[in-house]
Amino acid sequence: MRHPRVAVLAGGGGADARQADLLARWLADADRLEERRVLFVRDRDELPEGEVARLEKQGNVFVLPVREVENLLLDADAVAGFVNAEREGAGVTAEQAETAMRKAADELEETVVLKRVLAGLPSVRLADNRLRGRLARERADADGVAAAVTARIPLREDVEAEIRRSWVAHATAVRSVWDTDWRQLAPGADVLKTVLQEFLGRGYSKDVDGPVLARLIPQPPEALRQVFDAFMAEG
Repeated sequence: MRHPRVAVLAGGGGADARQADLLARWLADADRLEERRVLFVRDRDELPEGEVARLEKQGNVFVLPVREVENLLLDADAVAGFVNAEREGAGVTAEQAETAMRKAADELEETVVLKRVLAGLPSVRLADNRLRGRLARERADADGVAAAVTARIPLREDVEAEIRRSWVAHATAVRSVWDTDWRQLAPGADVLKTVLQEFLGRGYSKDVDGPVLARLIPQPPEALRQVFDAFMAEG
């Protein structure tokens, strides 16, 4: 994407998307002559739908419709062209690239389930501002603090039961759509790493290989085209 009034910056990770609205306000306050607008594009990762909706409601965040940006590069023609350009005489066809990508993705299906299960586990915060304030007002002693904090620690058997329940649920959900959606669900960078290792004997570089692969894809994904067109039109 090239536009004279748009600068594309590398973010610090998907978790920073929640700060996009704050960053936009800071830039607007710092530059009174011309409002600088921000669009934070982040990987979907294992975000639940509720969190995706909350982020996009800010107006400054776009969550990719695939797990990560590398999933948009899982184009058989582009991968075959990339391999053949780097290794003369490789003669890799789009069909071979497609088969290699699918095989690599299938080997990661359980990893997709694992990451979803782990992402769904609640964070255990032993002390927050509300608890600290309450304990301070009560002038709690060591025993009082220990009792209040340890009450927040979940029982081991409850955690184990939740993990097993979640594993079955996510495994069933992933399996039901894998044949049609593997290209969106598998960790794209890991798929490319495996494929390039097979064809070129090396791994995948996000910074070096990613842009080259992107240029080999004739048309940008429709979802990205729509959101970027709208963003630039509003400017």
